[in-house]
Amino acid sequence: MLSAVAMTMAFFGCKGLETIVLPDTVREIGEYAFGVTGAIDSFLEKASAAEDEKDRYLILGDGILVTAYVAEGQTAVNVPEGVKMIAGSAFCGWDNSFVPNDTEGLSHSGASKYNITYNVKTLTLPEGLEKIGNMAFFRMSKLEKVVFPSTLTEIGSDAFGFCNALSSISGGENLETIGDYAFRYCESIPHFSFSSNTKNIGDNIFEGCSSLQTVRLPEGLADPGTSLFNDACTSLSRVSLDKAARPRIYSILGTVMQSVDVVYYND
Repeated sequence: MLSAVAMTMAFFGCKGLETIVLPDTVREIGEYAFGVTGAIDSFLEKASAAEDEKDRYLILGDGILVTAYVAEGQTAVNVPEGVKMIAGSAFCGWDNSFVPNDTEGLSHSGASKYNITYNVKTLTLPEGLEKIGNMAFFRMSKLEKVVFPSTLTEIGSDAFGFCNALSSISGGENLETIGDYAFRYCESIPHFSFSSNTKNIGDNIFEGCSSLQTVRLPEGLADPGTSLFNDACTSLSRVSLDKAARPRIYSILGTVMQSVDVVYYND
């Protein structure tokens, strides 16, 4: 029984694929799995004319938001109730403020002439959402605030990469896993506190976060990711973590080790 279309770019560029039908047993779709297919292009063409925002979301399988039409100039996105997963690259944006007539030669993040998330500032995520896929909101560069629902347990790699204006992240008290590079070059985040339930932290998740000042890693976690920060984290002053992580402190902090205060819980 099919439960996932997890391979990255599984059907990417298959223009002859005109219809996508997935059973409700499918709970996961990889990034760009159906990108630049006839089915996605057709959906976006229709969605671009939809007056009701809820008709601008393609939801397949067991509540998987595959893609969405984001209108030029649209500043808010409200993910519908019932969505359990936001598929990889679903809202992946790009930095050009024009709509190209020809998408040939564009990078994957700009492959759809309809997927312009450049102006989105606010993002509403529903309770019931469990997973945010890899690169789901990559380069949504004007996004300012995200509140994670209590049901969210996983954030994929690069999910919010290059969301340069993102300055407020809250909620997500039941987050268990955060993937590699999840918040890289989110240059406006000042502070970050992990949930006590977070057990898996990827590598390089704060690379390039130049405004980041303090980070609190989960108590009891001895083995967070490697090189969580880099030299571009120029404002970082304090990192708090469990004393069980002390043997790995150099690999955890990477190149910022000599320039920050390290505080160990219960030390």
